[in-house]
Order: sequence, then structure tokens, then C-alpha cells
Amino acid sequence: HLKLTASFLQCNSLGEQEAMLASVYEDLTLHLQKMSTPHTNTVIKRVREIIAAQYMEQLSVTSLAEAVYLTPTYLCVLFKQATGKTINEYITQERLNKAKEFLAQTNIHLYDVCYKVGYLSPSYFSRLFKRGTGVTPDQYLTEIRLQSALDDLLNGADTIVQIAEHNGFANTKSFSKAFKGRFSVTPAVFRREHRRE
Repeated sequence: HLKLTASFLQCNSLGEQEAMLASVYEDLTLHLQKMSTPHTNTVIKRVREIIAAQYMEQLSVTSLAEAVYLTPTYLCVLFKQATGKTINEYITQERLNKAKEFLAQTNIHLYDVCYKVGYLSPSYFSRLFKRGTGVTPDQYLTEIRLQSALDDLLNGADTIVQIAEHNGFANTKSFSKAFKGRFSVTPAVFRREHRRE
């Protein structure tokens, strides 16, 4: 920094000194940003790993910040800058993605899914799920079951009773009602019409 001091002292006016200091400040800021980017990426990656591994637990910004040795406020700023989401939004998204995976397993109860993804209240989970996906968990589950049943009707030889049971419907009547509500025709009629083609 002797060169910097000498250059500063050689400036002919206050304006030149201000310009030089502004330039040095910009260079220093860019240098610090470049140095902190790998650290920031490592921190964000670690937080994402923790969330992915512990989404079913009661996570908090404070506990995540402690795990990466930052203050909660600073972690929130870094995370938002890096991902475009708040930490809580990211946790919710991760939990909803896991919930969708669990719901794809047709023989699971909704309250079990709620607990498996870290929520203690099924009604709160349902509200978050609807806000995040546009449908309730029941509607999502029914749609998955109907799509699987449709595939079975098109490609399988199982009876309607077997298809209903295989896809997690309580009985043939509930399957037929849901199928007709979604496709405007009963499973039996759909199968007959499809087999004629």
C-alpha cells in the first residue's frame, strides 16, 4: 500500500483524490465479492444439504445459521440472493416435493404424509400444499390414482375391482365416481369404448 499512498499524495486536487479513492473502493469491493462467492456457494450448498436431509424435522433459520456459523440475518440475505427464495419458502418447497413423492405411493394416508414431511398439523399442511400446488393433497392423490388406473384400463387385463383396489381406492364405487368426475365416463364404459378402437 506504499504505492497507493504515494499515488494519493501525488494527486493535484481534492477531486482527483476522491476519484482515486472511489476507484480503489470499487476494485476492493469487486475483489471481496470474488473472494466471498466460493464461500457463499459453499454455505448455500450446505444449507440445502441440511434441508434435504432434515426436512422432516422442525427446522429454523436460527438452527441452520448455527450449522454454517453465520448470523440468521446474514444467512437469510445470502440465501435469498443466491436462490431467489427465503429459507422458509425453500423449506416449504422441499417438503411439498417430498409430499408429492410420498403421495405417489398410493397406499399412504394423508396424515402420515403430513408428519413425514415435518408438519404437525394436517390442516396446515393441506393449506400449504394447496397454496404451493393449486390443489389439495386429496385432489392430488386422487389424480395420481386416476392416472394410474387409466393406464391400467388401457394396458392391463385386471378387472375394474382389481384396478380400484390396486390404485388405492376404498372400493369400486368410489373409484367409478372419481373416474366419472374426471373423465365424464365410468371406467367400464371407458374400457368398452377403448377396446372397440
